[in-house]
Amino acid sequence: MREKFSAGQIDAALYLLARAQASPAELTILIADQVNTELSQHMDSVKQESCTAIDRIGRAMGIFPTHRLIDDVGSVTSAIRRFPAEARGVVEQFIAAAHITKGRQARYQLAYDRISANIRPARRGKDSAKDCLILETYLEVVTRLRAGGFTKPVAFLTTNSDDYEAKGLPNRLHPELAADFANTVTDYYASFLATRFGLFPHRP
Repeated sequence: MREKFSAGQIDAALYLLARAQASPAELTILIADQVNTELSQHMDSVKQESCTAIDRIGRAMGIFPTHRLIDDVGSVTSAIRRFPAEARGVVEQFIAAAHITKGRQARYQLAYDRISANIRPARRGKDSAKDCLILETYLEVVTRLRAGGFTKPVAFLTTNSDDYEAKGLPNRLHPELAADFANTVTDYYASFLATRFGLFPHRP
């Protein structure tokens, strides 16, 4: 239902999920504990938001039979009404396929340091504590993986581009974050579609 979340983004998300669910797995998904908590807290309200939007679509579709554009509008609206449950099921599959990660206590201080110094993803006038802790959690995990000899590509995916990208340069990481991502050899992506082709460029 999001304006920027196209059918192509959905296809890409499902593609990545299938790679994570494959046996053997072709992709490992990491979800920070803070992200998992927020998903749990907001899942019901987002589902209700979708239901409300779909109710509006259902009412609007009532005009089509009058114009003889759709014969069986009931079957169409019935299919559409299954969307919230289907979409929630996909999110739950992502969570089930993922490894939930939690940063160590030292990362809380590093997150606070970002806020104090106004270093991205922190921004003045915005509560950035959660965003900074999420980033520090991922950086810690990847740092430990690299130290252990892990050499495969790592993708950091966020649709929160305002806090991560250079102003006026879409899909370009903000300079304040460049060193952190370079040190951990982590690639930045602002969409499922970009992530899908970044990680699996030659795969159908």
